[in-house]
Amino acid sequence: MRARRAVWALALVLAFAGCATRPAAPVASSPAAACSEARLRGIFRPADPEERARRFRVAIRRCGAASEFEVRGRIGPVQLAGSARDGELLLLFPRHRRFLRGRDEGAFWQRFTGLPLSAGLVTGLVWDGAELGTTLGDAWTVVESEEDEEGRVRWLVRGAEGELELRRIRLGPTERGVTLLEAPPDFRELESGETPLAESQWE
Repeated sequence: MRARRAVWALALVLAFAGCATRPAAPVASSPAAACSEARLRGIFRPADPEERARRFRVAIRRCGAASEFEVRGRIGPVQLAGSARDGELLLLFPRHRRFLRGRDEGAFWQRFTGLPLSAGLVTGLVWDGAELGTTLGDAWTVVESEEDEEGRVRWLVRGAEGELELRRIRLGPTERGVTLLEAPPDFRELESGETPLAESQWE
């Protein structure tokens, strides 16, 4: 059992490093040449002052309408992985060997992960060039956007839940396609009431 988990975790990391031996699954109208990958650091500051800020790191790859991502805490291993396309979301919890399908919306993410993210929010900032005042995702409004001399970009978006600050530290082309279109066969679907990730994972 431990060996199986270790193999899956290693495969997940290698997939984002571009070293996995499994061929990329084809994505309609999204050849590998059109794919790019970004890495970001983020912090979510809840509107409730009694709640602690939550820090995380995101690696996300976009190929046309599809995207694939992994999310880590400030330090430590992958906590979340998955893919999104046309508003539909596949969430994987590698440490618990669970998966979940739903809408790619901040409320759905926050309920099961403790983070009000969405793949659509991140891709809207990184690839779609959302301008100040633009509303993304459920109701996040871009209130700040700046780029330094080295090309690193910082965004601040604000909504009823609080504010999200995202810093893009890398962006470039990749030969990898979107491969996490289905849950691994040894993953079990998350049952109602299960919450594998506590908010403390992001402190």
